Formats: sequence, C-alpha cells, structure tokens
Amino acid sequence: MNRELPWSDHRFTFVGGMHRSGTTLLASAISRSPGVSGLTNTNVVMDEGQFLQTVYRPGYEMGGVTRWALDKHAYLTESDATATDLAALWSSWSPYWDLSAEMLVEKTPLNITKTRYLQAVFPRSSFVIITRHPITQALAVMKWAPSQKEKLGLRFDLLIENWLRAHEALQRDLPQLEDATVIRYEDITKDPLAVGQTLRDALGIDLDLAPFRAYDPDRARVYETRWAGRKTMSAAPDLRKSREIIASLLLLHHGSRLKARFEDRVNALGYSLDDLTTAFDVDDESVPGSL
Repeated sequence: MNRELPWSDHRFTFVGGMHRSGTTLLASAISRSPGVSGLTNTNVVMDEGQFLQTVYRPGYEMGGVTRWALDKHAYLTESDATATDLAALWSSWSPYWDLSAEMLVEKTPLNITKTRYLQAVFPRSSFVIITRHPITQALAVMKWAPSQKEKLGLRFDLLIENWLRAHEALQRDLPQLEDATVIRYEDITKDPLAVGQTLRDALGIDLDLAPFRAYDPDRARVYETRWAGRKTMSAAPDLRKSREIIASLLLLHHGSRLKARFEDRVNALGYSLDDLTTAFDVDDESVPGSL
C-alpha cells in the first residue's frame, strides 16, 4: 500500500442497520473508545456520513426512512465501486474525523445494504450491523411515514417489506465480507454489557461500555407494549384518543395478514412475528417455521 495516501494508516468501521434499531448506540460506544474517532460537528442529522457526500444517493432521495430499501439504488456492491470513490468519500468525511485516531467510524443506517461496496472502496474495513425485530422497528419509524394515514398504520405491511428487503440483502452479502459483526437489538435488551463485551472482542478495541451500562431495557420494550395494546385500543398513547383508536384498529387489522404474508421470510432472517422479544439463529431447528 502506498504509505503516502492519507487514509493508509487507518482502519475503517462502518455501522449500519435499519433506523431506530440501535445504530446510534453502537456508533457512540465505538467512537468514544480510545484510538477511535467518529464523525463529529457535521451539522447534519445524527452525524451520518450519507449526508456529507455526493458519491451515492442518501436515503431521502429514495423515499425516506420508511421506503428507502424498496429503491434499487439503495443496493451497492463491489461492481459499483470506482477508482475515484475512495478519494471522494475521504474528502467528504475526513474533515470531521480526528485523524490522530487509528480507527475511523462512519455510521449510516443504509450501510446495511452497502457493505460489499464499502469493503471494495475502503482498505481495512470492518462492519458492525444491528438488527431489530421487524414489528418493533416498523412501529418505531411509522411516525415518519409520508402521509397522515400511513402514520396511523395504513401501510404497515410496506414497513415490514422495507425491513425485509434490507435484511435479505444483508443475508446475501455477509458471506462475502471479510470482517463483519452482527448485533441483535433483542440481545442488548436482555444483557447490554454482554453485547458490549462481544463488540469489544470483535473489534479489538478497549470499547467504552458506558453507553451499554446506561441502556434502559424498559424503554426499549415500549413498542412491544404498543403492539400488544392494539387489542385494547391503546397502541398509540402519544396520539389523541380518537386517532389512537384508529391506529389500534389498523394495526389489529394487519396482525394475521402479516403472518400469512411474511412469516416464512421473517423466519429465514432469525425472527418470528409471533415473538417480539427474541432473535433466533437461522439454522436452529427451534426457529418457528424452520424445517
């Protein structure tokens, strides 16, 4: 490697996962660790690298938080990498890193569908991807849907499809990644410090465990409560009562239909629509729907 290149002395870690799945928690813990720097003082949403560059499309150009994974442009692989991409992305991101750090971190949820591309562009790159149950993730982002009716749950099935497309891409891409760690939100909820230790070992850094110690499992379960609350017309307590009833009815309407339509695909990714609290190993015979 040419040691004169400004990026040659750095390791790169990319954090990704669906919105509201815990990417900020992971990126914060990694970036606060000794010898590591994340993007800071960027004046863009959540200091996400996608908003600082013009090499590939940011999520808002592909339908936003609730639709981006339905767009073909969200999926990049090594075949999309060009000889100039590294220099262009470095120019966009390096002003916001502390370049005295060996490991440089970039967090963008959409990285979940760009791992092979980023691996091709950046030398010495690793990936930390977080997954979260499709129901709770969809409930968490529903408020960002583009229409008022969808904010109440009218196209809840579209949110699940959005989740599925991104995770199916990740499943295809993982075997081709040299260094990738997949963290499950449900495991953080059960034992945050254990997950922090797993991440510390995977990255080989003195990971700052403070964000994991401060993690509030009860707050993390709020969307499980909301999903159960659709049966008592209490699925959206942040809305006025009339709208909460509408949202509850719409989500109740979706329940059995989601299972019939999506359960097999969700099972193949380690989750079940019957259990919002657990993630499974996909080769485990105890997984609902496994052969």
